Amino acid sequence: MPSIIETPRTFRILMLHARLLTEQITSSLLPTILPSYPDGIEFIFPDAPFVFGSETTEPSDLESRAWWLNLDDVSRYVGLEGTLVRLSESLDRRPIHAAVGFSQGGALAAMVTGLCDASTNPRRRSALAAQGLPVDAFLQNLPGQEPLKFVVCISGFRGTMKYYSGFYESSLSTPSLHVIAELDTMIADIKSRELVSVFVSPQVMYHGGGHYIPRDRALLRRVGEFVQQAYSEETRKGCPEAVCQPVLTKAKQAPVGQASKQQFMRRRVTSICTFAVRPGF
Repeated sequence: MPSIIETPRTFRILMLHARLLTEQITSSLLPTILPSYPDGIEFIFPDAPFVFGSETTEPSDLESRAWWLNLDDVSRYVGLEGTLVRLSESLDRRPIHAAVGFSQGGALAAMVTGLCDASTNPRRRSALAAQGLPVDAFLQNLPGQEPLKFVVCISGFRGTMKYYSGFYESSLSTPSLHVIAELDTMIADIKSRELVSVFVSPQVMYHGGGHYIPRDRALLRRVGEFVQQAYSEETRKGCPEAVCQPVLTKAKQAPVGQASKQQFMRRRVTSICTFAVRPGF
């Protein structure tokens, strides 16, 4: 008979890297924009599934990865549907509460926001399904998922409206913060502003640099304050069951041949939070 273990449901933030930038690099960059958190937050760093310039299937710091295979706002994104399903499968059947992304990861963070919003928005769910997007599979893999508490998009962009308008139409009410680079030659600021326009109450911050995660202390402090405020507002509601209460789960033994899955699910604990490092899926 399997043993029963108690696992706390912490506030879970999905961290999504850019195209051609691996999790290993991003995991050292993105936490710098989230400088002050209380205990009980789990950062989840998945690696994108598409690998460029690698002759091995083993995870590597030198790998360049992508969530889908093209970077524009005029075409259908090759591989996106599979990425969304596999991403949801990787999350332990446990809801996420927020998303942070850079560049292509910022675009994906907004898409994940739309999928989570569909959990309580039948109109959006129908629109996504009508465009052939895997909204049902995504939500089935995350029982109890609710709309996100916040999303942060750094140099993000809106996807091709012809194919992906379901993510954006009927504006998203999720609190959002958008960091836009004024000298970005990869994601023009007008493209990031198009993404801003799909949110009901967006906050926007600019930095004077190019296509990178800014290191300006004042700007980073404001980002951290936005995220901490959103987290604090949630916890002030009386420690809601979806975030703070423990849950009983069955301990499962991994099937033979699933060593890579166990590696994918490993945790690295720090003194203030948990980083879920997930190399490739």
